[in-house]
Amino acid sequence: MKAALKPCGYIGTGGVPCKFKTLPGHRYCFWHEVSAPKDGPLVGQMVARFVQQDQDLEGFQLAGANLERRQLQGAHLVKANLEGARLYRANLDGAHLFGANLKDANLYYASLADANVRSTTLTGANLLGARHSGARFDGSELGKHSIVVNEHKANREAQ
Repeated sequence: MKAALKPCGYIGTGGVPCKFKTLPGHRYCFWHEVSAPKDGPLVGQMVARFVQQDQDLEGFQLAGANLERRQLQGAHLVKANLEGARLYRANLDGAHLFGANLKDANLYYASLADANVRSTTLTGANLLGARHSGARFDGSELGKHSIVVNEHKANREAQ
């Protein structure tokens, strides 16, 4: 007899619990479990579908996920882990990325217009060509001396 899956242990802002079930033998669901690899080919498609359905993606563990060219307008990715995620040409207009980890993420030519990027970690992020008009970056960590990977490369090449 199979054991029934329990509710995910992730509790979001305001005490809202995750609606997904745990992975067998884990405390969290696939989306909140750090050890569950998010580099599979369907992850980007599923995340885009969740956004289209206006689902809350708070605290999702998407490190290394391929979200290139995905339509993620208005995504609710508060406190999400997007470290090293591939967001090349992703549309994040109006997204809520408050407190997210975008360390080493590739946001090359991504659109962040009117996005809430407050209190995020952007250390080592590639923001070359990213559109960010109206985006709010208050309290965000941009890395050593507040410069991102593109500026580090330019400074090295200029020497």
